[in-house]
Amino acid sequence: MTEPSTPPPPKPPSTPTPAEGSGQARDFKQVAQDIEDGGQTPGAITLTNRMRRTAGAVFTGSVGVQGGGQLAGRDFFNVHIGGEADVTVLPVGSGELAELDHYVEPSALAHSRGVVRAVRVAILKGETGDGRGLTALKLLVDCGVRRVFRVVSFDHLQRLKPDDVTANAGYLLTDVTDAQARSLTGVLLGGVEAMLEAVDARMILTVDAAAVITDTAVLNRTIPLGQRPDAYAVVESRLQALVGVDVARTMLADPDLDQVLRGLLAAGGKGMAYAARLARLCAEERASGAVAAEVRRRAAQQENDDFEGWFDDLPSDDLRYQAVSLASFHGLSYSVVARQSDILRQTASRPEIAGGMTVMTDMQTVQRNIFGDGRSRRLRQLRAAISIGQVPTMHGDVPTEIVSFVDDRYPEALLSRVWHEFDELRGSLLGWLRRAGGDPDATIRIWAAQTVGLLARYDFTEVLHSVILPWAGHDDWARQEAAAFALEGPAAGALRAQVASLVRSWSRPEAGRAFNLTAARAYGASVGRTDPQQALVQLESLIDDDDYEVVVAVARSLADLVDHDSDLAPEVLAALERWVGGRASLAMRRSGQLAFLVVAGETNAPVATEGDVTRGGPLLLALADSDRRHRDAVAMLWRTVFNGNAVHDAARTVWREWAIAVDADPRRCFALGQLAAAIADDPRLASLGDRTARILLVMADSWEATSEQRPPVAPNAARAVRNRLRAGR
Repeated sequence: MTEPSTPPPPKPPSTPTPAEGSGQARDFKQVAQDIEDGGQTPGAITLTNRMRRTAGAVFTGSVGVQGGGQLAGRDFFNVHIGGEADVTVLPVGSGELAELDHYVEPSALAHSRGVVRAVRVAILKGETGDGRGLTALKLLVDCGVRRVFRVVSFDHLQRLKPDDVTANAGYLLTDVTDAQARSLTGVLLGGVEAMLEAVDARMILTVDAAAVITDTAVLNRTIPLGQRPDAYAVVESRLQALVGVDVARTMLADPDLDQVLRGLLAAGGKGMAYAARLARLCAEERASGAVAAEVRRRAAQQENDDFEGWFDDLPSDDLRYQAVSLASFHGLSYSVVARQSDILRQTASRPEIAGGMTVMTDMQTVQRNIFGDGRSRRLRQLRAAISIGQVPTMHGDVPTEIVSFVDDRYPEALLSRVWHEFDELRGSLLGWLRRAGGDPDATIRIWAAQTVGLLARYDFTEVLHSVILPWAGHDDWARQEAAAFALEGPAAGALRAQVASLVRSWSRPEAGRAFNLTAARAYGASVGRTDPQQALVQLESLIDDDDYEVVVAVARSLADLVDHDSDLAPEVLAALERWVGGRASLAMRRSGQLAFLVVAGETNAPVATEGDVTRGGPLLLALADSDRRHRDAVAMLWRTVFNGNAVHDAARTVWREWAIAVDADPRRCFALGQLAAAIADDPRLASLGDRTARILLVMADSWEATSEQRPPVAPNAARAVRNRLRAGR
């Protein structure tokens, strides 16, 4: 995707009014007490960054998309059987039968043959575009039928009479809808089977993989298409059919064409029909002298034409709103996408909401025919699918029904098309996203921020003033954080200088407290991703303040930096050491100690499985375990917070959370014990080391205390700490 033209740097925002962002600051004791009371979510920054990476992966940077299509065009003549033309069938011609010579079998075909031979009427389930119609034809031919007919309408199945059936024939009824599949009964199919058996004929119906069949007798006749065959093998087979085996092999030996084909096939949502289409393009361009380039160009054009036609031809605005909602919240639960679609519809119908700062907290129920199109039909129209998966949340992954486009390039392509082609929707779209930035669900806020970041690449000035500035100047920390997250995309591209200038303007005292807080988060969450050294300089200037909400925001940005790139650990730890050191001012030392506890509590190491153990735990502990220099720095920071009189109770809470996190992992327990020994080993003052050791031992004892009121929380970690402390003294 090409970046938009670079806009001029935006003017620094004016100082926010109280309504925009002058919430009351908590003092030092309140912030420390919050940590002491367990106010932190362990690993919160790591969890947030994981959600941001998941959301960001939706926008792949590729706008060309592709949808479904038929495997091959068919020319048939109507043949009326049975007097009054009650049943209409189409004979399958020799051209379609010839395709079977180059048919690539799916994995389940052998099993399917057995089922088709055992019953006269079978149902084949598979994804659209994966060749389920051709597979059904193959199964009938393999059963020895002499002719194959295609039944035109599902209604004709119910009107079938013995006189309508030809001896030794095969019948296809393809693309049965979800509603039709639900209406199938064992009685109906049993009657059809009796007629077919009388003349040694067979029938196969094809339905979508997601179709719901409830009748047990019908389920017993149902077979899966199976795992789709290798798409490249389908291209090769079809190309051989079109140009001959030798010519096809010569063409595919061209490394450029091979690379183009494999790249096109690798994108999501590509069925066997698409593979056959590529083979046809190769055959048509074989004399062009630039086969690879022409196939790439024509494939992209066909895909874009298909995509644009799909969206424009959706039968209702309701479906278009659902498509936009799915593009913005792709990969989240079905309930989230459906709810956000309703909100977008109401936002678009109420321009005063989209244009102003009104926050809708109680959306009215949207009136619709609830017994209209079912979910399965809507998903097919949207080219989307439901799967059971894990949605990331601040408290871990949650199993749920996930909805996503079949082709993972649709989200970015659809938002680009809506933004550039339907400009009257822009205000409503931005108002909808602005509201989502304040949603109580952190997942929704993160996905909305990623979408805003994408739209900012199209028109930075409009998105900045409509969404990002209102978020940044709000007194709600969730919206401030959303603004910081939204800037990551623009900061990584051609708008890097503009974003850096914008965030610097927010850092100035005259910008106001809300913008200061947003800037403090942006230096870790967005600007710091591209220029971490400059971010560290700016964060150090912001932390020397008596506003401890700003201190927490700075600390979370430090946590962002080291969580995003552990190679920044030396710089981050060095900054924390300076801030808590004896040469710093009292305010700076207190701020530095708070910042350390936030970084220690809100970052986790990447999770890895080693044998039967799932290894992760606190990030700073993992860094201390991997490098002696990191251990010395982390030990000094812990020693400071344990022995000071400012945050020692909060420090005990975070250290306890570390023990709980590693208790099931012997290797991490040992690392915690090693770190405890390093904390107590102060070469400058032996008496301080003794005091620190006593503090650590008392805490370890409390983790293992057993009673009805106080069950053990981390007995393995307690033993590891005690053993290392005693061994080192």
